[in-house]
Amino acid sequence: MSATSLPLLGRAAEVAIIDKSVQAAQDGSSATLVLRGEAGIGKSTLLEYAVAAAQKAQLRVIRVTGFEQEADLAYGGLQALLRPLLDGLPDLPAPQQKALGAAIGLDDGPPPDRFLVGLATLTLLADTAAGTGLMCAVDDAQWLDQETQDVIGFVGRRLLSDGITLVVAVRDDERPVRLGGLQELRLTGLDEEPAAELLRRTADRIDEGIARSLVASTGANPLALIELAGELSDDQRTGRAPLPDPLPLGVRLGRVYQRRIDDLPPAARLALLLAAAESSGDGALMRRAAEILHVTPDDIAPAESAGLVELAPGPLFRHPLIRSAIYQSASPTDRRAVHRALAETDDLAERRAWNLAAAAAGPDEEVAAVLESAAMAARARGGYAASLRLATRSAELTVNPAHLGRRLLRIAEGVFLGGGGTASGELLQQAAARITDPVDRASVLRIQAGQLMLAGRAHEAYATQLAASRLVRDISPRLTRDTLFDALDLAASLSPDDVGEAVREARSLPPVETMTAVDHLLDAYATRVLDGLPAAAPAFLRACDAVLHQTGPVNMSGFYLATVTASELGGLDLAVELAREWVNQCRRRDNLTLLPLALAVHAAMTVGTGRFDEARALTAEAVETSNAGSGLLGTSGQAEEWLLAWTGPEQKARDTASRHLAESLPRSYPATVAHGALVHLELGLGNYAAALARALALAELDVLGPTTTWNLPDLAEAACRSGDVATARRAYEQFTAVAASSPAMRGVVERIAALLADDPHEADARYRQALAHLAESPAVLEVARTHLLYGEWLRRRRRRREATAALRAAHDIFDGIGAHIWARRAADELAATGESIDSRRSRPIDDLTARELQVSRLAAAGASNREIAGQLYLSTSTVEYHLRKAFRKLGIASRGRLQAALND
Repeated sequence: MSATSLPLLGRAAEVAIIDKSVQAAQDGSSATLVLRGEAGIGKSTLLEYAVAAAQKAQLRVIRVTGFEQEADLAYGGLQALLRPLLDGLPDLPAPQQKALGAAIGLDDGPPPDRFLVGLATLTLLADTAAGTGLMCAVDDAQWLDQETQDVIGFVGRRLLSDGITLVVAVRDDERPVRLGGLQELRLTGLDEEPAAELLRRTADRIDEGIARSLVASTGANPLALIELAGELSDDQRTGRAPLPDPLPLGVRLGRVYQRRIDDLPPAARLALLLAAAESSGDGALMRRAAEILHVTPDDIAPAESAGLVELAPGPLFRHPLIRSAIYQSASPTDRRAVHRALAETDDLAERRAWNLAAAAAGPDEEVAAVLESAAMAARARGGYAASLRLATRSAELTVNPAHLGRRLLRIAEGVFLGGGGTASGELLQQAAARITDPVDRASVLRIQAGQLMLAGRAHEAYATQLAASRLVRDISPRLTRDTLFDALDLAASLSPDDVGEAVREARSLPPVETMTAVDHLLDAYATRVLDGLPAAAPAFLRACDAVLHQTGPVNMSGFYLATVTASELGGLDLAVELAREWVNQCRRRDNLTLLPLALAVHAAMTVGTGRFDEARALTAEAVETSNAGSGLLGTSGQAEEWLLAWTGPEQKARDTASRHLAESLPRSYPATVAHGALVHLELGLGNYAAALARALALAELDVLGPTTTWNLPDLAEAACRSGDVATARRAYEQFTAVAASSPAMRGVVERIAALLADDPHEADARYRQALAHLAESPAVLEVARTHLLYGEWLRRRRRRREATAALRAAHDIFDGIGAHIWARRAADELAATGESIDSRRSRPIDDLTARELQVSRLAAAGASNREIAGQLYLSTSTVEYHLRKAFRKLGIASRGRLQAALND
């Protein structure tokens, strides 16, 4: 009995869920379902049922099955899945087309942005599904490469109104599968009666007692029941002879097929082995390899008679375990011969390297070199899992010891940058044991420093990086400067006193003829530590500009410090631009170690511009990217903390900031962010004494990065409102000393001066000047705060009409962007003037979800559905779905009315 016809006894509930999923695609919506369970539990059978149901519903079906021997072939599973759809590749937007082409080996180019690869896949699937519906069936997902798993998870989490059903079968107790967020159905053994009925249907004259014994012994695993019943003799089935002990169950289930394989003619076994080893679905490749092996199509026919494969359209293995059993049971000589034939006929470099490696009988320097080259190519394509496995095999086959350490080192660095901080450790240890060259030893230390930083051990990371710089000091001035800067960059959460040794060494280096961005930052750091922040402010801003406008090879190290520095020294527009470019560079290089951090910092900078929805979307992407890569979120919490400080609810804002404080080092950037969020919260609530206490605590944190500058205006406001004028004046003087010439900085300087002014005429003029400066700045929150303070000042001087105008301006800005806590403070002041508040919450726009609002704003700005899909990593049909819902909630019927409805 074939796997595709196994009775679905006892699976009525599972079948109903699958039927509902198929119906969703028919109706133009979407569904995802992960079937999870042990080997033989029925995942493949249910998957086949889903495929048959989809075909009956006239959905198009595409499918892929993972194979253990190709589990680290980067994007190999994706290539096999999308092979039937590649005619649609030219219709994709150019960036998506290029990214997907590079990922699956159709185009050369830089490392593809993984999210662009996911979006291209989503777009291609959605375009294919249009009008007909589509089912994607994925079996043995645990053996798909991690890059393909990430893409499948990315697509599954975004399916909404695309006419696509995604069904994935995953075997338990194998490699972890990253499919979080998808609906999961866990399969267990059948109930006793369905299991017994299954045995009665598949075995002649089976004794009821034997049936019960087999059900108990197998855990009612359907495949185990069927295969074992077929293997028992008549005497064993009827109870006249004892059952085998132990039964070949669990991980040994594949042995059930071994007798059938052993009974095949040698040519049939070789043909089966070729089919098992070549899983790309490339029929031409398999035919060419068969010619080399002298295998003909007729040779595999006995395998069909033995129930191992189906030849139409095939060869299709009746169950994934058969494929594994065939491959594992083949002799090493036959396996090498098959892989040698595949290598001779395959034009895809990475797959050819895998086959050469599998064909190698022992150490082989030539094959090791090919593997190393393939590993570097995989790294360039973003295939870090493949890179790790290729490098490991390359090391195993290396003959020349001098090559081994450097090979392992280069790949370890690639794995680390790809988000595999932990995975790179073993390779690094192997490399370090074989390396004597000082430059290579310094590289080992630099990677170790990065690993220490990921573990939150900033002092050790800094010391390790400093040691690396000393190894190359007499060899390469350029590398010395770069390594010293990296040491200081890792130490951004330490105090200036902690890093004096590094900056003094930096000052002692000979000058360079052409200053790079790193040189500017290194000099600014040295000035910050040795001469103080006010002296360093101009140098830092020059360095920020240099980072943004780098030419030639881009150094990624400076973006974090440059972005934070720009925001702290008043250049919010520059900070947003830097953060955006940092994200773009991470994506271009597929640097998953830094991308979550870059996205999180971009989100935090965006908060200051009042674009809260965009900040939330960036934060969500940071979390998703972190889950797909290193797990490094760094300052990801800062956007959430700052948003909550402005929007509420109050208790959640307190709890979030307190949790992050407890999780952070006392003197670290995340700690300053949490303190700052609580300062904003207390100010927004009018708790000025509490705000002052928190701001004073934050002022005590002197860290290397200039992270407390923007606390000074908050400290001045809290001190003024608490009657502590002396503290307010000190904060004003400190802030003025570092304030840059940006409009935002000039505006805030004037606002603090207005707070401190004793003369009403001076105060009035200062407030007006502050608003004039801020009108040129993207710092929306600072604009609203200045209107609020000015309105409060006017009301206390009984200038009711002017106070009402200023307070309403503040309220409208806060309310319009969703800064509810601060909007309430403005509303309370307005109420004190006798004015009523037109609550924004009664407007239709408030019924929109965050995604609907985000899509609507982009559409109102003139972006097409496809352009919106590209920006938000959605399918065009999902964009259409959100727009339809937004139109209905806003009471409009066309895009032309969107802008007016949103403005309303």
